[in-house]
Amino acid sequence: MIRKTLLAVLLFVALIPAGAESLVARLEKIPSVQTVYISPKMFRLLGVAQKDSLLSATSIERLQSMNIVVADNPSAITELTRETATYIHQNGYEEVERQSGNDENTVIYHKAASPYAVFIQCTESPSEYVVAVIQGNLSKDELKGFMHALPVEER
Repeated sequence: MIRKTLLAVLLFVALIPAGAESLVARLEKIPSVQTVYISPKMFRLLGVAQKDSLLSATSIERLQSMNIVVADNPSAITELTRETATYIHQNGYEEVERQSGNDENTVIYHKAASPYAVFIQCTESPSEYVVAVIQGNLSKDELKGFMHALPVEER
């Protein structure tokens, strides 16, 4: 699903702001990775476009940022996986969900931080590794609703 989400948001590429920068800054230094940033204003536009979505206007207002980092070659996948795992371990993130299916494994981590909670979603497939860093005042259920509400396209 993250893979599909990435395709939907590639139109909204921008510079990485000072939000979830510490992990994202580390990851974007890895050769051959691609990054996407989605701002709060873009979340609101996505919410307007998805009038019948699972996301309420309140949830959209509580989203602060989303950074997506993708690696699709073996050396970049290895380095992205290692850097992400190290960061999660060193910074006290808690695993809140694990899903497997359709050749994809997804793990969601959470850390209550000030001023916003941070979720890190790692999705591994045979051909790529995707890390989504989402900041906002969201619950785990709201995060799931957000991920399901994004417009997606098939490759």
